[in-house]
Amino acid sequence: MDTDDLGQYSDDQIWAHLNETENEEKVELLIELFERSSRKDDHAQAASLAEQAANEAEKCMANSAVENARYRQGLAFWRAKRYDEAIAAFTVGIGKYQEPDSKIELSKNQWGVASSLFGKDEYAEAARWARISTDSALAEEAYSMAGLNKFLEAKALYLDDNDIQALEACEEARSYRRIEQDLDEVADIDAYMAQIHSYLGNHKEAVNLLRNCLVLAQATSSQSIKYFSYRLGNALIDLGEYTEARSHLEIAQDLYKESGDHESLADCFYSLSLTNRGTESINVALDLTRSATSLWDALGKDSAYIKGLTRIAILLFSMEDFEAAIDMNKRIMDFIGTLDNSDMLESYGWALLRMIDCHQVLENWDTALEQLEATEMFGKESEHPGNIWYYSLKAKSLYALDRHEEAMGVADAALAQTKNEGVNFNTAQLYEVKARVSLEQNRPDKERHLAHGIALLLAFGETDKARDLSDYFKPDFSPPKSDNILVDESTENMRSLENEQPPGFGFSAN
Repeated sequence: MDTDDLGQYSDDQIWAHLNETENEEKVELLIELFERSSRKDDHAQAASLAEQAANEAEKCMANSAVENARYRQGLAFWRAKRYDEAIAAFTVGIGKYQEPDSKIELSKNQWGVASSLFGKDEYAEAARWARISTDSALAEEAYSMAGLNKFLEAKALYLDDNDIQALEACEEARSYRRIEQDLDEVADIDAYMAQIHSYLGNHKEAVNLLRNCLVLAQATSSQSIKYFSYRLGNALIDLGEYTEARSHLEIAQDLYKESGDHESLADCFYSLSLTNRGTESINVALDLTRSATSLWDALGKDSAYIKGLTRIAILLFSMEDFEAAIDMNKRIMDFIGTLDNSDMLESYGWALLRMIDCHQVLENWDTALEQLEATEMFGKESEHPGNIWYYSLKAKSLYALDRHEEAMGVADAALAQTKNEGVNFNTAQLYEVKARVSLEQNRPDKERHLAHGIALLLAFGETDKARDLSDYFKPDFSPPKSDNILVDESTENMRSLENEQPPGFGFSAN
């Protein structure tokens, strides 16, 4: 059998000849069968064939051939996500290395260990093995292999919350890929660095890196043009450059539509909706979000579908269509209720809070309080990120229903659980409740609560509410009362009972 052109033989012919041969020829046949099994995704058989090749190679071939066969065995297990078995095979391959053999196969097996550990979410160890593999590759000036390993190290570092070290590893990986002029790989590394910079809030750096990615993709006529156009569009949204973002996202949209990639097309619709800001563009934003949501729904992408419904609910609220927003949030809750997925419970809680918020705007205070008291998702033991909003909504409902002492108790309970880093707009509203109740009851700490409420409301852009509360501090220019108790005061000069009450909380008079 001509082992220089095994492609001309069928599987049956190779299997038949396998029993008649030995030594190097048998290793070559086993490797050919390994490759064919791998292409068929029959990874179990591929691993077995590679193991047989390794055992045969140990009888008659150099260490590098044995290491290579063990690498293939580990690779088959790795592709099947059988990471422990992959690590075992790669480790055997590493053990076969002997000085002064080339370290290329050694580096490949070390990469296998690192990549398998990465697959097991053991990021610190994965990063360590990737560094070891990089050193082996550099010993042979195998820069592409070094770049592959250093990039894997960067990913492991990032997922292990070592962001700055991850960026440094990316820079080093990029330098090795540049030596080999691997343009696509350079672009991939830049795109990953952009992701890290976006996470760190360095949006300008992310945009610059993604511009570079797009240039590289266009230079190589890469299929990645649409992907990098999409990524650049989203980075520009983070930077607040909505017009340019829209131009890149529209290019990505057209290319994804042309390629029939409906999930990515939905992603483009959603991102395009984010570029339409302000009341004059809200209908366009709503239409684009509905298009994205419809596609995600049809594709069975539940998480993305809920994200789309959530944005629709928020846009409807912004349009002051509160009844429709209530229905949309109810739809989210009903959909999540049909799923057996605990990861969706956070989204359920947000939808419930948004729905209650709508009821409060409509002054359906009884309904809002009933829903707040019916849920067990929030309270002292809750870890839901909307917990402070829950307390704020409850305090407002109780206050509006003239249950002021209870409102004060809820506000106190919420603020006692709030840390400095957790202060937000809802914290301001809780202090507003405390201030109003304190004024009504003429508590000695009323001015302190007022000052807190005003400062926080101003900090979060609620100037009208802050101005309303600050009326308390305005000087009183009404005539002083007479010291003569026999002299009647004119009712025209008396401050009305209404004015002696604290400023309104934005509720209708009963």
